[in-house]
Amino acid sequence: MPAEPSPLGQADICVVGGAGHAGAPLAIVLANSGFRVLAYDVDRPMVDRFSRGEMPYRETGGAEALRSALDAERLAFTSEGSAIAGIPNVIIAIGAADGERESSIAELLLACVDEIALQLEDGACIVVRTTVPPGTTKAVDHHLRERGRSLLVAFCPERVAQGNAIDEMGTIAQIVSGMSPSAVRRARDIFKRVAPEIVEMTPLEAEYSKLICNAHRYIQFAAANALGMLVESAGLNYNDLLARTKRGYPRIEHAPRAGFAGGPCLAKDTRQLVASAPGAFALGEVALTVNEGMPHYIVSKLLQRGKIDGKHVGILGVAFKAGSDDIRNSLAFRLGELLADCGARVHYSDEYVRDASLEPKEALIVESDVIVIAVPHDAYKTVAIPADKIVVDLSGCRRG
Repeated sequence: MPAEPSPLGQADICVVGGAGHAGAPLAIVLANSGFRVLAYDVDRPMVDRFSRGEMPYRETGGAEALRSALDAERLAFTSEGSAIAGIPNVIIAIGAADGERESSIAELLLACVDEIALQLEDGACIVVRTTVPPGTTKAVDHHLRERGRSLLVAFCPERVAQGNAIDEMGTIAQIVSGMSPSAVRRARDIFKRVAPEIVEMTPLEAEYSKLICNAHRYIQFAAANALGMLVESAGLNYNDLLARTKRGYPRIEHAPRAGFAGGPCLAKDTRQLVASAPGAFALGEVALTVNEGMPHYIVSKLLQRGKIDGKHVGILGVAFKAGSDDIRNSLAFRLGELLADCGARVHYSDEYVRDASLEPKEALIVESDVIVIAVPHDAYKTVAIPADKIVVDLSGCRRG
């Protein structure tokens, strides 16, 4: 069947993965910057929700910005691949699951490029925004040339915090790279309408730049968690100690608290760097071991305090970070699995995640013998918890 007619006419840009956490905010921002943007995604239910003006997940200012772009008829959503035909600029913002092999991520991207290229005319520009292993942009360009296609290839990584992407896109410098000067110019012309500054790099530099940003952050969390386990083995509270250590001492003011480090990006990107040069990034391997070992550490601490077989254990927070409704690579569920393996009866709650299996926090607190605050949502800072409950506060959110 032919694609439904779009109110845009001929779009300037197509965002592939346009109903995702990375693609949708980008499509919305570009549309509100004056471009005619088609957001393409194979997830038809999500496409339908966006088309109705519904923002399906938490994004600061997202609902208003979406409605503004739709009302101005500068943004449309589709799940019909044929709708891409003839669009001069395509931005790929598809996700890759954590745990994917480095080669699998590249293969996923190449398969997407092959599908898209069928709809494009020579001279069109493909902008890769998906985080990829080093050397992937060059491989994409080579792949297209081998097939006789004359398309511009650029790599422009996203660098914004999930949940605040729309706000941050206008305040953070955008890295732009390409396999030719023409590709760089085309990508620059797109992102200069959005970002306050453009930073040009080679594709290989840009690929490493994106990965090291997330790996650096992930290593910081690992350092906090390793130090936390060390300090708490001495009978002290690490997060409380860190808060007092920071007072009047700016050199350590940005050190993160201990706690779960999950989500769709940090561990995955650290793993990509580890895989890119086996044996050369031991620090990344250690960070993965420390952070992904945190659920085991929590269970071992609880077992030291007594049997948990038959106990009711409530986990407050199943999103991967505070203020989010995204559960991808959330370590809260891994913790729950380990507790259940020890015979505990596990209950889950979250302030933002909408799932029928989750309980209201008040009910969870009443029925639980042990309460683990896995995610420091603001609501958990002040919620009433009886003194007879065992409380594990991973990030020290109840201490301010």
